[in-house]
Amino acid sequence: MAATAHSPNVALLVAAVAAGGMASTAGRLASTTLAVTSTPSNRAGATSMTLAWQFLGSALAPVTLLPLYDSSAATAFAAAALGAVGAAVLLSVAIGLRGRLTGSAATPTSR
Repeated sequence: MAATAHSPNVALLVAAVAAGGMASTAGRLASTTLAVTSTPSNRAGATSMTLAWQFLGSALAPVTLLPLYDSSAATAFAAAALGAVGAAVLLSVAIGLRGRLTGSAATPTSR
């Protein structure tokens, strides 16, 4: 997302926004998959908690990023990118830990 603040042309801006959208969707998919597979006895509850936290994050993002955007657009986009990178790191760690704990790759299992 930080690339969107410094896009010299429209095509690069569209590509940066598309990449951000794909990354966001992949993050939501990964966290939902982790929730569903982590609690086989209560998949609905785990999914509900995951979606609730995702909704809270989406609701808080404008409140936290708009004051930054008001002072500097580049700072706001950099902060959003930093948050996305942090989330990706946390998901990667969670997937790696889950794989080590179960002794397999972090893939959904049918039960």
